Amino acid sequence: VTGIGGPYEYTGSDTYTDDAGFKNLIVVKVDGTQLIEGTDYTISRDKINGSYANAGQHTITISPTSYSMYWSDPEPSYYYEVTPLNIDEKMHAANLTDSFTYNGTDQNIPDSAFSDKVRYDGISGSLQIGRDFEVSYPDGKKNVGSGRDHMLRYQVVGKGNYEGSTTYGYFVINPYNIEGKAD
Repeated sequence: VTGIGGPYEYTGSDTYTDDAGFKNLIVVKVDGTQLIEGTDYTISRDKINGSYANAGQHTITISPTSYSMYWSDPEPSYYYEVTPLNIDEKMHAANLTDSFTYNGTDQNIPDSAFSDKVRYDGISGSLQIGRDFEVSYPDGKKNVGSGRDHMLRYQVVGKGNYEGSTTYGYFVINPYNIEGKAD
C-alpha cells in the first residue's frame, strides 16, 4: 500500500483529505498486481471530532470486497497523522479593552469576551475558546501597579488543532479608589 503519506498539517478544512481525493492517492498491490478500489477492496477511515482533517492519528482500513479474490485476515490498518498548527505570528487576538476596578480579588474575564476575537491567518472563521484554545493569565489576575503594571496580560494556549502559546493584549485594571471611604 502506497500513497497514504503524511504527516499533514491542519488546514482548517478537509480539502486535502476529502474521500475522493484521498482514495485516489492510495495504491494497493498484491504480488505486483494493482488492485481496484471498489472492485477488489474498500477504504474506510476514521474522523477525529467529525473531520478527516482534525489533528491526531487517523486510522485507514483496507477491506476486501465480498467478491474479491484477495483476502487479508486481519484487515490491514494504516495511519496518517495530522499535526496541529503552532500558535505563532499567524495567531491574532483582538485587543480586549474591558476595564475592572481593583477590589483585591481575581478579575474574572468571561469566555464570551473572546468570542469572534481570536483568529489564525489562513483559517476561515474565529477560533473557539475551549475547543481551539484556552486562556491563562501568566501574572495572575490581581496585578495592580503603575503604568504598564496596571495591565493584566492574557495568554492564548493552543488546544486541539493548535499548539503552543503566545501572550496578547492587556486588560486595564483600575486601582481601587479609597478616597472618601470610611473604615
